[in-house]
Amino acid sequence: LRYDAACLGDGPPPAARLAAVSQPVLLTTGATIDPHSAGLPTDFFGAAADVAAGRLPHGRRKTIEVAGHIPDPAVLGPILTAFYTD
Repeated sequence: LRYDAACLGDGPPPAARLAAVSQPVLLTTGATIDPHSAGLPTDFFGAAADVAAGRLPHGRRKTIEVAGHIPDPAVLGPILTAFYTD
């Protein structure tokens, strides 16, 4: 995502392309600040995921409590199960 951010810069999300996605999409981000995101606003990825979820016809958004980049399977598992079985 860091490279995506570098390519997109401050541009708006591609609303027309997102609106055309017909599949359900789950967007997840961690609640903690990623130290590798130097120079980006504190909640850059969370805010981007919020906007994308709002533009996707079947978008869902979830923030996960995670230390680092790898969520606990016990936390992520139920989220994925709910997404794929709803």
